[in-house]
Amino acid sequence: KLQEPAFSSVILCSALHEFATFALEHPERFNEPGVSPMQVAAKRVFGLARTLLEPGGTLIVRDGIKLQSELLNIRFKSPELEATFWRFSDDFRPFKLEFMTQKNTYTIQAHHFYEFATKYFYLTNWNIEVGEIFGWASSQELEQLLHESGFIPETRKVYTIDFLAQKWANAFEITEHTGKPFALPSTQIITARAA
Repeated sequence: KLQEPAFSSVILCSALHEFATFALEHPERFNEPGVSPMQVAAKRVFGLARTLLEPGGTLIVRDGIKLQSELLNIRFKSPELEATFWRFSDDFRPFKLEFMTQKNTYTIQAHHFYEFATKYFYLTNWNIEVGEIFGWASSQELEQLLHESGFIPETRKVYTIDFLAQKWANAFEITEHTGKPFALPSTQIITARAA
């Protein structure tokens, strides 16, 4: 056990959603009035990171992002991928995907489709991936949780990994409800300083 803060930086790279998923599956272990189990789990992780960091140390969080609840129109570019979407909608456990279909177009909330778009190609680990929630918190929500855990958020970046941008361009067409093309982000990075 460390007796005093020993690190200048701590990095959480695609790890925070694993804790959020665990909390979602075991809410009785993360019971705090008025706070979701996923937020309680995140605050515990941030609290641990805070104890490991020297004053002024940096925490870097890279993970999924919860998108706003805007409606998107999706057109799949192959019947195989469309079938995979239906399988995913049956198998996904964190919440029920809600969507409508009309003339080969699917209308679905952005944060619902995001879960499919970030997981559909993990066929080997399918049973694991369909149980995880990747986009469980927006940037603003994470920054608030960091602030409550003794950090000062300093930078934020939301972007799409090149690999996924190319994969998605070949797999489906995404437009806003108005018909304007929509660029689906994949990742957020937030840096915060230990207060």
